[in-house]
Amino acid sequence: MIARVTIIGANRQFDQPFDYRVPPDLEAGIEPGQIVTVPFGRRRAPAKGYVVSVSHKAASSELKTIQAILTGRPVVTAEHLRLAVEMRKRYFCSFSQALDCMVPPRISLVGQKTERAARLVDPDDVMDRLEFGQFRSQGHIRVAELLLQQPLLPLAELKAAAEVSDSVLRTLAKNKVIEIVVQDTVRDRDVPDDVLPYEAPPLRPAQQAALRAIRDAVMTPANGVLREFLLHGITGSGKTEVYLQLADRVLADGKSVIILVPEIALTPQMERRIRGRFGLDVAILHSRLTLTERYETWQQISRGDAHIVVGARSAIFAPLTNIGLIVLDEEHESTYKSSLKPRYHAADIARLRCLLHDAVLLLGSATPSLESYKRTVDGRSVLLSLPERIGQAGRPRMHLIDMKAVQKGGAAAIISEPLQHAIRAALERSEQVMILNNRRGHDRLTICRACGQAVTCGSCEVALIRHVNIHSKTRDKRLLCHHCDRIYPLPDVCPACGEAALEQMGYGTQLVEETVRSLFPETGIVRMDQDTTYGRGSHKTVLAEFADGRARILIGTQMIAKGHDFPNTTVVGILSADQLLNGDDFRQTERGFALMLQASGRAGRGERPGDVFIQAYNTEDKTLADVLAHDTKRFMRREAAYRKRLQYPPFGHIGMVLFSGFGESETKKAADYFQRLLLEARVRFPEYGDLQVLPVAPAPFRKLRNRYRYRLIVKGQDARRMTAWLAMVDDTAPRGSVSRALDLDPQSML
Repeated sequence: MIARVTIIGANRQFDQPFDYRVPPDLEAGIEPGQIVTVPFGRRRAPAKGYVVSVSHKAASSELKTIQAILTGRPVVTAEHLRLAVEMRKRYFCSFSQALDCMVPPRISLVGQKTERAARLVDPDDVMDRLEFGQFRSQGHIRVAELLLQQPLLPLAELKAAAEVSDSVLRTLAKNKVIEIVVQDTVRDRDVPDDVLPYEAPPLRPAQQAALRAIRDAVMTPANGVLREFLLHGITGSGKTEVYLQLADRVLADGKSVIILVPEIALTPQMERRIRGRFGLDVAILHSRLTLTERYETWQQISRGDAHIVVGARSAIFAPLTNIGLIVLDEEHESTYKSSLKPRYHAADIARLRCLLHDAVLLLGSATPSLESYKRTVDGRSVLLSLPERIGQAGRPRMHLIDMKAVQKGGAAAIISEPLQHAIRAALERSEQVMILNNRRGHDRLTICRACGQAVTCGSCEVALIRHVNIHSKTRDKRLLCHHCDRIYPLPDVCPACGEAALEQMGYGTQLVEETVRSLFPETGIVRMDQDTTYGRGSHKTVLAEFADGRARILIGTQMIAKGHDFPNTTVVGILSADQLLNGDDFRQTERGFALMLQASGRAGRGERPGDVFIQAYNTEDKTLADVLAHDTKRFMRREAAYRKRLQYPPFGHIGMVLFSGFGESETKKAADYFQRLLLEARVRFPEYGDLQVLPVAPAPFRKLRNRYRYRLIVKGQDARRMTAWLAMVDDTAPRGSVSRALDLDPQSML
């Protein structure tokens, strides 16, 4: 018997299945999708690999022999293997990389009885270091804070939660802040204990019509044709209830369901609602689970103990069988596109799985992406609408505040007087308030009045952000780079000219919180941003304080704008609207429009009407007018005309190759050489003749983490030909000290 095995972690040179002889004692138990150990190359230790296929042909004596089967049941299915083949074609990745992104990291640790973990050497010393600002990196601070909360954490879990690399942990261990120990591998999984039964409410006519149309499609065989729907429902119109009642129907027919939501929208409130409806038949997958919990949840799905999976992007790979429905809620969110290799989009994988299972795909949003909207115009998707809110209050009243008329300095420069009056009135009525400011930190810019230079990071060439040290009794401030996490002391003089003329400009969520506390000192206030929610369970803690009324005002970044349903919230303030709409990315206006409309939807979701106050300087902006009118179609028409004129997605495709290296000259040379190879290939192969190559240019962030960055952009109408063209050149171009990353239709051009 012969098994074909692809090696886990194999580089491009070895990106292919290898034949191995199956020994007689393993023949009865081996299946495609299992993890096995095999001898490979000159390695002394055996390598792990996925079994791709099994053949009953006689094995040559020259073949190496499989040593052991590590998993009793397959960890990836035959469908996963088919998806990996397709992903390798589309996303410039290896077969192994495609499979690795599908399964939880702990799956590849099967067979290991122990794992490495970290703990603090001296917790009291660490608390002193935090108070006196002795850590020089925000990554070091996050590790220290996490280990103060949980004294012992597996390294893989610690790195994921603190968003740090191995080098950060090595540095902390070298400085005797942490120590690395070996512990037994733990397989426990937490089960929530605060779930209450949830009964389905009656549907309104528009909801019933949408439910009926999609349900009819689910019940009708498609014969290899993709059935896709776009549910455009305004905020508070009851899209989630349509999803859940559809899921009920599909489960009753013996099929399974995947519901994807953006990570930011998978709130504890939503988890309780879903578990209350489906009980033990639901599995929830997201990044705030520990690696052990993700592993156990994956195994629960593999055993067939759960038939509905709810989760963020990677949950699209859940090992369900007989899928009848896949839902992408808030389908416009950029987080559905992976920023790491393989750079897949969850909607594309969903379409593949729907075709394989003869299932229905449902995309839902209050602010559909232009790509999804165009699919309805082209007849590839069916548009359904929910134009009215469920509650009696209706849409919130919209107010635009012209900040040009506000005097500089003082609280009114951050929280305008009309917004202050509205907050005060809401608090007097025992109502709640949400304030969106999509910039974290205290001050956004430290600039010199003498020479005009901003204080920048030496490793990244970007402006440093002033932050408050929350661990210090004096709440001293320091400068932080949001890209490399390096911390700098606040200088007394300008590093560029030496003058003592530094001042701070702009405001982040920390300064907004300080300002609101000064205006309403007797009110409970909580802040929700990356700085307050990195720890496990921190999202739940912050939101619970607002949900139960202990906090009356919630301040935060985009985290607070989506997926929340707080009926007592009647006032929403949106600060710095101009920053939301302007940037170096062609998608920025669309993102800003969606974020403001989503944030507006948090007001007036109960019986009392809501008010939304948008603060802006350019009050004549057409996109602001669309937000104030809740006019998504008008915005789409104008944005579509702009994209079509420039042949940007969805009217064309963009391929981006990002080059990164420690030397600027060698990085640009690598980009120029790759460009030359593309142009030569276009001449040799006529089928690529219509594809356009733009000049090599520095990336908008020219230097990050001491690496210079250049980008090369190509444009064209045919995604498959563009992918094949880029992949052909990528396979032949040399790989030196300059790294390169290829992405088709990137969500960020920065």
